Amino acid sequence: NTIKEELEKRLGSAVGGVGKVIAALDKVSLKAKKAMLERLGKRHPEIAAQVRAQVLLPVDLERLSEKDMSLLISNFKVETLASAIWEFEETTKDKIKKQMADKTWLMVEQTMKYGAPSRESSENAAEELIAAASKLIKEGRIANPLEDVSRAPSNPEAPTPELAGPPAPPKTI
Repeated sequence: NTIKEELEKRLGSAVGGVGKVIAALDKVSLKAKKAMLERLGKRHPEIAAQVRAQVLLPVDLERLSEKDMSLLISNFKVETLASAIWEFEETTKDKIKKQMADKTWLMVEQTMKYGAPSRESSENAAEELIAAASKLIKEGRIANPLEDVSRAPSNPEAPTPELAGPPAPPKTI
């Protein structure tokens, strides 16, 4: 079993390993990314942690600074933002709310009260938000919220990467 695992590990990296998985994930929908990460986490938690540290998901947005969040959401229409955040965690919604004028957030809430957007519409809007965040990160205009995750040591005993919450804030001395 040890030899088999070592061979699989070496072959996985020789064929492309984590890089290939990330390239594949870049081509699928947000829903598919989450499902693939969850399955990978069950079969290969260590590899899943490496991949997850490089794949931006909506839950990662709550780790953006206030300035970065403000820059990100400033490019979105109220309707698109309302659709995108429909299924976001409350903490992420609160972080977004703090960066908006009260009247603008009221418009978002009113848009959300009209009823749930279709799942497809919500997923498309969330993907648009994540794509915009990725673009801003690549341009160096906002900090990458995954950097803290990628520096953390991998722990096979840890919860699956998809379900893990944001890292604890650093302790001050």
